[in-house]
Amino acid sequence: MKGRPTLLILLSLILLSSAALTPSEAAAGYQIYYRMAGDPKPGSEVVLQLAMSKAGGPVKPIGNAEFNVTVEGEAEPITVKADETGVAEIKVKVPLSLVLGGSLRIHVSAYSEFYAASAERLIEIQVDPDYYGLACLALASLSVLTPILVVAGRRWKA
Repeated sequence: MKGRPTLLILLSLILLSSAALTPSEAAAGYQIYYRMAGDPKPGSEVVLQLAMSKAGGPVKPIGNAEFNVTVEGEAEPITVKADETGVAEIKVKVPLSLVLGGSLRIHVSAYSEFYAASAERLIEIQVDPDYYGLACLALASLSVLTPILVVAGRRWKA
């Protein structure tokens, strides 16, 4: 009879310690998923739809998530909340400085108070060179440069 209470206490300690060692819902990994609508060209807008879900397995967006979106080159982050489906939508402008191409970097962090979950992600969107815009810039340069060269040529002869 004396060994049974200590065995019961030992068993309860083992169960409590194993429950403490298993990952809880809050400690489980969460990930930010996104999809993009629109063509990323310099000067245009791209619509990003963001969702936060458990990492691995099927994507099930969690509601009440708040996303902080920081576009590289912008001064302040933009805060957007997810709707009842768990999806947040934001419009991001592609800067004209990417006329030669490059990548647009967007840092997204999300937090949900209800699920005590947080996640971060760096999204890189590849922007192709705008050949039509470059041709227009070259043509505009020639239209300014031609009269200057004509005037300079006349003065050189005189």
